[in-house]
Amino acid sequence: MFGRLFDDGFETGDSARSALSGVARPPLPRDWRSALAGLENQGATCYLNSLLQTLFLTLELRDGLFGLSRLELGEEGESAQVRAIPVELRRLFSRLLCLDAKAVSTHQLTTSFGWSGNEELQQHDVQELNRILFAAIESSLVGTAGSRVIQDLYHGTLLNQIICQECHRVSERQEDFLDISLPVVGVSHLRAALQTSFVEKERMVGDNQYFCEACGRKVDALKGTVLSQLPKILTISLLRFQYDWQKGERYKATGRFMFPRELDMSPFCEKETGSVMYDLFSVVVHQGSAHGGHYYAYIRDVDNLGSWSHPDDDEVSIVPEDGDLDVLECETPLDLLQTLLKQTQSQSSSVDKLCKVMLDKTGFTWNKRFRQKHGAIMKFLRRHSDVFSVADGGIVSLVEDANEMPKSDGKSEKNTPGLAPQSSGRSSAADDQASGADTTSTPLQSNRSAPPAGQCWFLFNDSWVSSVKDSVIEKSFAGKESAYMLFYRARTTSPCRGVEGVVSTMPSHLRDEVTESNKQLADDRAAYDVAVHTVQLHLHFITDYSYQHGVLQREKGCQERISLDRRKPVKDLLTEVEKVVVDKDVQLNGSLVVHSAKPCPAGLHLLQCVSDDCEKTLTEMLILEDTHLLIWNGKQQDDWSLLMGEENLPLLLSIRLSGNESATVDMPFPKTCMLSQLKSVVCKLSAREEKNLQLNVLSVGDSLAKPLSAEGTTSIFQAGLRDGSVLIVGSSVTSASGGRVEGGACKVGQTCAQISLVVENHCVELLNVSDPWPVCLVYVDSTTTIHEVKRKAFSTCELQHLPVNECRIRLDEPMGLGPPVSDDESVSCLGFADGQQLLVEPGKAPSAGQVLVSVMVCGEVSGVSVKKGDMKEMLMDWSASVQEALDMTLAVCELTGEQWHFRKTNWCGEAADMLEEPTASLKEEGIKNGDLILLERGRLPPKGYLRLSVYLSPPLASPLFSVQEDTWLHWITSKMAELFSGSTSPSVPSPSVPSPSVPSVPSPSQGGEGGERRKMPLFLEDVEVSKEASVFDLKQLIMTLPQVSALNVALPGMLRLSCVHDGRLTNVLRDPSLLKRTKLTSGSRV
Repeated sequence: MFGRLFDDGFETGDSARSALSGVARPPLPRDWRSALAGLENQGATCYLNSLLQTLFLTLELRDGLFGLSRLELGEEGESAQVRAIPVELRRLFSRLLCLDAKAVSTHQLTTSFGWSGNEELQQHDVQELNRILFAAIESSLVGTAGSRVIQDLYHGTLLNQIICQECHRVSERQEDFLDISLPVVGVSHLRAALQTSFVEKERMVGDNQYFCEACGRKVDALKGTVLSQLPKILTISLLRFQYDWQKGERYKATGRFMFPRELDMSPFCEKETGSVMYDLFSVVVHQGSAHGGHYYAYIRDVDNLGSWSHPDDDEVSIVPEDGDLDVLECETPLDLLQTLLKQTQSQSSSVDKLCKVMLDKTGFTWNKRFRQKHGAIMKFLRRHSDVFSVADGGIVSLVEDANEMPKSDGKSEKNTPGLAPQSSGRSSAADDQASGADTTSTPLQSNRSAPPAGQCWFLFNDSWVSSVKDSVIEKSFAGKESAYMLFYRARTTSPCRGVEGVVSTMPSHLRDEVTESNKQLADDRAAYDVAVHTVQLHLHFITDYSYQHGVLQREKGCQERISLDRRKPVKDLLTEVEKVVVDKDVQLNGSLVVHSAKPCPAGLHLLQCVSDDCEKTLTEMLILEDTHLLIWNGKQQDDWSLLMGEENLPLLLSIRLSGNESATVDMPFPKTCMLSQLKSVVCKLSAREEKNLQLNVLSVGDSLAKPLSAEGTTSIFQAGLRDGSVLIVGSSVTSASGGRVEGGACKVGQTCAQISLVVENHCVELLNVSDPWPVCLVYVDSTTTIHEVKRKAFSTCELQHLPVNECRIRLDEPMGLGPPVSDDESVSCLGFADGQQLLVEPGKAPSAGQVLVSVMVCGEVSGVSVKKGDMKEMLMDWSASVQEALDMTLAVCELTGEQWHFRKTNWCGEAADMLEEPTASLKEEGIKNGDLILLERGRLPPKGYLRLSVYLSPPLASPLFSVQEDTWLHWITSKMAELFSGSTSPSVPSPSVPSPSVPSVPSPSQGGEGGERRKMPLFLEDVEVSKEASVFDLKQLIMTLPQVSALNVALPGMLRLSCVHDGRLTNVLRDPSLLKRTKLTSGSRV
């Protein structure tokens, strides 16, 4: 499980001296707020990270490893054996101490463990790792000066005693321990658990009497365990993972179990030699269940290596409106609210408006960023009544004395040459006052004092390290996030050395190694910073262009490329451009002017002048990656008329005379050009009068030319013209190949001939049910709309008495009737062919943006006109939400309550997925015109949960269970069938008692006549389960169902889960897959 961690810890060659590999993006620098580094999670190594951080902050262990020579560890000399684990462990400690990185990798250390494959992706028990790791370190340090470092720090001794009640002889057996395991079930405090384990004695009486060798017989005795010798670091493991023998499963005990900050162990020792005081040092917390979870640790910084800041001091960034600064940093939510209120005119605002301003300024809400740590915003405001005044109606304002907020740097660094900046454990404000630092231009921070040196607590959660108050540890007393391991330190009076004192104990080669690593990180960050801000620019020179039709067209030459940091000012850009101009010998005939440009199909279009403001940065001038720049003197020639700016972007249009594809002219027009101006130019080109001019547009990718019918005051861009659009000039609507139809449109390559439509009239009442519906022929062309088709059908069928708006058209297809079509659709858009069969019926047709859906009621209803199986056709807006559609459906069906939901159907009308997102629109859910939706009873599962229907297969009435009637198996299965069916059938006699045969009576689980038994699986119950649960969790849930528990299945592993589809068992759900990774959805059958 832990690779070769059980081996002797030796490694041959230089594999233990592997260096850091380069990465594309360097690690983030160390967070100055805590000045402590985290550890990278390799997949599921949170349990390892929590233990390693505890060991790193154990100064005796760290000093013991730092005190070993390279010769002892095999890093120098002729020895080919390198003690890999201690070598990599102290290298990791040195990087945690001095590397300027937010998180340090543990890959080299786990490689020294012998981990290969997927060990990093498997989570294990931290207590087990603690024992194995200590054993591996001890075996690796044999023969060195640190051979007893684990023994002296963590090993203790306990005595197992049996005391004879007759002669009072004591039988003792000494035992070594690394940690103490204490029960938490039925115990509420650590002292009570210690009392139970090491003070109270077990009485050995009756059948459990002890054989005393001195007395020579079995006697009553007392049995117990006492602590003989305590270690310097007392490790306590809490037995939260238990096994339920009745359910046959593991579970996590989440009951309340308190532990003190100070612990006097003298009452629990064999000999009371005075006060044996211990102080809480580390708490490893497990978050999750017995089947998986996450580990993190609260650790006290006893050596004052970190920089503690108040947990409320969360850094917040605000984007100012004036744009003078990139960001305005407020380090606390208190400062953030003060800053937002100061930006208002009256320095007061309603809470709702204040939250909206916060969202606009910062991009996040109070509930998303601060609620979990600071509570609701109203409680936060009232808690800081010295700063805020909350009036009736939720109006909050600043207290006058709070307008002046103290300022502090927020940083406190002690620089060790070549190493990462570190800080003592004092508060930042105190450090600045002591050092006389300038605090006039620093972010705002509230004045809060830090705990005394050596009493600062930090949260170590993989790569994240943050300051916490010691009171937060009480949250780990109970619940899903509860303490799992406790580390207590024997109380000492040794002073806190701080970073500089600890760095002085590091071996020189490790200091040099970290120094080189920091230099390399600094170089990598600088190079990465330059790389991400460097942009490629394209240079165009005016000497390579000519002016044609209002735009610049390239005639010769090619563009040049330059690279520049976008944070540099424009004057640096001009300097680089001048170098290129000199190298290419470009004659500008004047001063150098640079314009940003955009290559278009029409030519090169100028946007804005860049060289006007040389002090602004390239970013401020919107010069980004792949920006094109025109280099010229800024002077237009006499015949030039260059329009600049994004609003005058040119569109390249093709003007073609109808019936003559060769007579085509490509011309650019500004997109702000009015249609009246366009028509004027077209009249000159085609030598036609404007009153006889008709323009038709063939857009790119379309095969249908449409009339250009917009007003003359409309711009060509607003009229829908784009680059590549073809303007067909004629007196009628003409296709690209000459086909023409008066007043309409036609497909390219054909004339718009009339087609016949067969319309079946369902708007009349038949005298006899067997009579056929009347049919008529309607002749239309491709431009005819459905509304006109209905009018012609009404005229042909003589149905003038029925308003056209009260009927609709359906497609009569071989597979059945299609959905109603919109009146605004044309025959060509719908793809009607000659002889297309249609059906006209009463009912409202859907308009644009509407869909007609059929809703079938599937749930049992009573007291209303609608019944189960009834079908309702409803027109709904395509943009309406699922909840709005559901509300409208319930109102139409006269149903009430929230226990209803929609379910989609597949192509053959079978139930499919439920519509689980009430806020999603029908369009987003894929609802189309004519779809069938099922209205089912039952509330939707909560978000993130699945509702599954559970069946038993094969059912007890299945032929697979058919047995001889005179056997015990027949009697058992018959009784179980009674249990599941809930009915009492004629009693089946025991096979041991002869009785006359009893006629069989079909049960509900059996078929119809003759008692033919049903082969479908037997429905049990609907269950709700989280998508994050595993298949094993689902089995456990199913075992709690009454009917399944009656089967007395011993373990969840004895159940097999399969999906049910179309009444058949399909794929098997296997452990330990997560449900979200299977194909299960709400409504699936299992």
